[in-house]
Amino acid sequence: MSFLSGEDTTVAYVQGDKTLAMHHCPTCGCTTHWSPRDQGNRMAINARLMEPGAIAGLRIRHFDGAETFGFLD
Repeated sequence: MSFLSGEDTTVAYVQGDKTLAMHHCPTCGCTTHWSPRDQGNRMAINARLMEPGAIAGLRIRHFDGAETFGFLD
């Protein structure tokens, strides 16, 4: 993940085991993304904050994070 702008405008919260940094907007509190603290290959972006047209062509894959930890498609 790379930022086009605003990389230093979010506030990070690091949970107890210190593996992820959850970033949120300091004004409204919306979570913008999370990233690993160990430079791993996982990350997430809150697409609900994006304009619908910006993500209209993206493939959505549903993930089972409760049991199989695999994609459901």
